Amino acid sequence: MASYVLFGLISAFPAASPSPPAPRNTIEPSYTYVQLDSGGRVQLVEYGDAVGQPLLVLHGWPDSLHTYDLVYPFLAKRKRVIGLSFPGFGNSDSPSVSSGILSIPGFVQVVKSVVKKLEIQSKFELAGHSMGSFVAWLYASKYPTDVESLILIDPAPTAHNHSSLKPLVPELAKLEKQVSVVPYSFAKAFQFSTFYNISAAPTWFSTQVILEAQKAPPYVWRALLHDMITHNRSDSLRYITARTCVLRGEHDNTFPLSDSLAVFHGLTSARFKTLKIIPSAAHSPIWDAPEDTARVMLEFLGSSESRRSDGKSTRVDSSLAISFLVGVGFVGLGAAIGGVVSVVGMAGLHLGKKSRVRGRVRGRMEGQMESRKERKVATEMTPLLCARVGSVRR
Repeated sequence: MASYVLFGLISAFPAASPSPPAPRNTIEPSYTYVQLDSGGRVQLVEYGDAVGQPLLVLHGWPDSLHTYDLVYPFLAKRKRVIGLSFPGFGNSDSPSVSSGILSIPGFVQVVKSVVKKLEIQSKFELAGHSMGSFVAWLYASKYPTDVESLILIDPAPTAHNHSSLKPLVPELAKLEKQVSVVPYSFAKAFQFSTFYNISAAPTWFSTQVILEAQKAPPYVWRALLHDMITHNRSDSLRYITARTCVLRGEHDNTFPLSDSLAVFHGLTSARFKTLKIIPSAAHSPIWDAPEDTARVMLEFLGSSESRRSDGKSTRVDSSLAISFLVGVGFVGLGAAIGGVVSVVGMAGLHLGKKSRVRGRVRGRMEGQMESRKERKVATEMTPLLCARVGSVRR
């Protein structure tokens, strides 16, 4: 980590106590690299007070430490925040598939190695978004004495049952044989599908999430997605003892509400757990509503109620009841008469929007191809991407 200067008062009295270390600038980031025990380097970024209790934040698929760029400034006002790019993502080194690192358990060991290298000896706070939440909860279950507080942002117990993701695995396998970099238009279509309202995001940031996704080679995209789809490790949730916040975007169409509830109810040993909903946000509330998301995170981390809870305690966001009824209606389990009308109406809107978005995505992709090979690859994969962006707002 970047060094910092210790300021002390010069006193003529030998018994005088020195002043405490001055905090580092809370806004300016400090970037560095850590050499892993398994080989290769991962990039880290740190914000905030260098001597405070660390909050380690883990990114999703196929992002990097920059996925939290809109949230860091809010968190850093009160926390020491450390972000990292997993191996194969962002500016971190890319391991081979045979190394065994490109998996959720592999990334758990990466986090453990980083914690060791940073000499974090006391309990720390851990947050993860999407794929990063898989790593976070598996880490907290494997090393319960390491984690004081856990935040799971749009988590899922597994990606096995998600029909919109599974077809991407064989397509990515074909893609990695054709190109060494994921086409810009493919990365753009996928990343934009996780926004709630792309027009509300800063232009620099919406461009950055595409470029950062392209840094991950196609084989890295495929390996991690295959691991999340193939395995269901949710039985490990019951070993988590840290107080935990499950936080999700109200309009997440990647991992549905049922996934958040499955994770929430799987936390049978957590001494405190709460479920929070971020309005006007989809799969990436850290992108759609960064200030609101940071506020909820900080409120949870600073909650005296959850910290002093000796026994098991549960709290559910009041808006969850409405979200749950809507989700139930969509899967045909609602009993209310009004729910039937809502399902029919929303289905019509969804089909119309999906058709319009399909045309826009294809037009954008065809207009931005950099080569004939990219045009061929992206054209073959466009139907898969259109299936994902049917509900994204423009």
